[in-house]
Amino acid sequence: VDARAGQVVLAGLDVVDGTPCLDLKPYMPAFESVASAVVPTWVRASHEEPLMAIDWTPTALSDFAKLFGADGAAADESRGALSPRPFESPAALRRVLEDTLALDIRSPVQKGRHPHPGTRATADAGADPFFVGDLWFHELHVTYALLPSPPFAASPAAVRIERVERRPEVAGDAGGRPPPPTALP
Repeated sequence: VDARAGQVVLAGLDVVDGTPCLDLKPYMPAFESVASAVVPTWVRASHEEPLMAIDWTPTALSDFAKLFGADGAAADESRGALSPRPFESPAALRRVLEDTLALDIRSPVQKGRHPHPGTRATADAGADPFFVGDLWFHELHVTYALLPSPPFAASPAAVRIERVERRPEVAGDAGGRPPPPTALP
């Protein structure tokens, strides 16, 4: 890490030279093998932040079940049911998806533009979202909304999963992954 130059130099990766690195994850000693590693304050703060409650719209739950052919739901006949692999089951994949969305995964820019408005006055479920985002997760495209928490909630917001869709097919890619990034000029 060269803080003066504003660069992080990566070596030993299985990538083509010049490939952009879009995401760096912090080292978490609790989950890794070097327990004496130093964790930056901002990482520690995000790890200690309370998890948000997760709710699904009935449509999103139904669509999730259909995509995996779960509970007798009919999968998309043209493409067949999705496999949850490497997850053990659709239920395990759902738990990991919910665990991911229970964190505030918005970027600092998104958090600045759409700050938590505080708790709502009543516990009704019909609150308007203060942020709507999407997440590409496994073979899924998930649309979610962040809602103000009801009174006396432990977390500052709640998540409502609005829609779950299969990743679109990409020409020449049967895995349905988005196309690789184009080279920057």
